Amino acid sequence: MDNNDGCAGNTANYTTKILDIREYDVPYHIRVLIDNELRVSGWYDLTLDGPLLKGFTHLKDKLDKADLRVMAFDIETTKSPLKFPDVRFDQIMMISYIVDGCGFLITNREIVGEDVDDFEYAPRADYDVGTFTVFNEPNEEALLRKWFDHIIKTKPFIFTTFNGDGFDWPFIQARAETYRVKMEEEIGVYNSN
Repeated sequence: MDNNDGCAGNTANYTTKILDIREYDVPYHIRVLIDNELRVSGWYDLTLDGPLLKGFTHLKDKLDKADLRVMAFDIETTKSPLKFPDVRFDQIMMISYIVDGCGFLITNREIVGEDVDDFEYAPRADYDVGTFTVFNEPNEEALLRKWFDHIIKTKPFIFTTFNGDGFDWPFIQARAETYRVKMEEEIGVYNSN
């Protein structure tokens, strides 16, 4: 039997046809950063062609630490008893967050029974968060808009959450779309999963 006739027994070297191999669990943009040794903690001189990055130079001698503004946040949602929250009908009832050591809470008054007053809070004695400023919003749409507006105002460089990629961001994005609000257009962040 001739192995070069296109039948199942063809022994052609298929590895010559492979142009690139990528890891399934590593997003492309992360792979580019790794391959080019671009690190969050480094300083770089960028060369641009309009909006496109043409090249970069790592400024290895520049050791100053950037003054980064971090927003740590968490959401609380409604849910049916013994069920996981369902984005189709459950709502965000609160978003709590800290930016540069200042605490904030936004409530959805359709869910929360009364206005919540500003309050003092520190999870442990060695944390000095101080007063949480509370925004009592009339409904979920107003809660989301208030949070997006505050993100625009405070301009955080880094967002941190517990399970944010797996729950918080997708839930916020989907609930915003319920009101025809595009999170990406509002704050430049979106969940691609």
